[in-house]
Amino acid sequence: MEVIARRGGKWSVVLVGHPKLRNDLRRPIMEEIGHRTDVLSFDRLGEEARAYLDWLLKACAVEDANIDTLIEPAALDL
Repeated sequence: MEVIARRGGKWSVVLVGHPKLRNDLRRPIMEEIGHRTDVLSFDRLGEEARAYLDWLLKACAVEDANIDTLIEPAALDL
């Protein structure tokens, strides 16, 4: 990410997984990526979770990106 930022670019990666993913990212073998991640829990969003994910993906993607090519709509619904 630092190399891309120095050249004026932006790069975002969204990892979605089981709650134990947080623990896996904190293991010593995953230290490089684990310390650069933020974990967001959607448990309390309820019905607003899908709207929040749509907003988040649009905010992280390049302008005019087709979100459906980044992630399957069915995965967002899940």
